[in-house]
Amino acid sequence: QGRITLQKHVRHLGSSPSKAEKLKLEKSRKHLQARIDRWHQQAQPFVGSSAAALPLSSLASGGPRHQSRRNTRGRSVSPSNNDDELPAEQMLLRFPSQYWGDLRSRRLRSLCQMELRLRRGQANDSLHKLTELIGTKSWMYRACIRPSSGSQQKKTRSWSQLHRVERRVQLEAAIYRSSRDAMMLLDMTESDRAMYKKLKSDDLKSSTAIAEPNTSGQRHKNLSWIWRINVHEGQEMSEGLIECTSAVHLH
Repeated sequence: QGRITLQKHVRHLGSSPSKAEKLKLEKSRKHLQARIDRWHQQAQPFVGSSAAALPLSSLASGGPRHQSRRNTRGRSVSPSNNDDELPAEQMLLRFPSQYWGDLRSRRLRSLCQMELRLRRGQANDSLHKLTELIGTKSWMYRACIRPSSGSQQKKTRSWSQLHRVERRVQLEAAIYRSSRDAMMLLDMTESDRAMYKKLKSDDLKSSTAIAEPNTSGQRHKNLSWIWRINVHEGQEMSEGLIECTSAVHLH
């Protein structure tokens, strides 16, 4: 999650960050790199010394930057650049899912099943948070954005709050996609494929049917699949989310 958060931050800075922003970014990268190095050191006894010694460039990944390094059989190919030169937010982590094909030893295969269970939990958490955040965003459109149209100050404040929520939506969406990418590398089951679908931008849109779930005539059948699966077990649900999910499943 730290990598994804920093990736989002780098994109938000754009191509011309200020000197202060550059210094803060460098500090964040050093902090993240230290966490990654510590994590790899702790993981070595579990993945084995041979696997831990492999260069990061030989590992598989669900990310497009590294997918291009694999041939049609899914095996890694030698990259032209040095992974050590990558910034911390683009570094790969030595999860069992990253060891592809013949690189996946018997020890790693047993760890893959453990990682798959953890990835399911991570995906469930992200989907739960997404429904909460999209519900909040939909409510803000109805309760804050529309009524603030007559006041520029209120309108600016409302849009600022909405943008903060939207950034959280995009972060959770990125975490879900990362979890799903790893699950794909872990040979996810057919039931997993049916439940954890590809998340598209349309799935993250606000809707009156979400903000006002009990309004007569709302077309719940057009809502995204994320509202039709149960990922809320063991999670604390807001009153609004309970109302919305109940209304969706009743229609």
